[in-house]
Amino acid sequence: MTEPDHVMVRIRERGHGYAAIVWCKCGHSEGGFDRAKVVAQLYKHTIDANRPACPTPKKSQYGSEQEALNALSKFLQRARPGARPTRTYKCPSGRHWHTTSQPASKVA
Repeated sequence: MTEPDHVMVRIRERGHGYAAIVWCKCGHSEGGFDRAKVVAQLYKHTIDANRPACPTPKKSQYGSEQEALNALSKFLQRARPGARPTRTYKCPSGRHWHTTSQPASKVA
């Protein structure tokens, strides 16, 4: 079994003007005045880094469901022929939202 690429490897306190600096094995670092928040930020980095990649990277990406809904509303206001998105969905990567014209799949 291989070692994970995203784990905390070092903490230094009161260095470079920060109360704490933490480093990930990949080289990513976080710093701040509250040690618990800094460690939490690095933990979030490890979670985000281990999520799968977006399967549709060329589609528009929205940071929240509300942003996707706003884009959907604006798109529907434009009078253009052809398929139009009808709903939003969270990307399987878990990082953002997309719009689609495909109906939602029904789970039996």
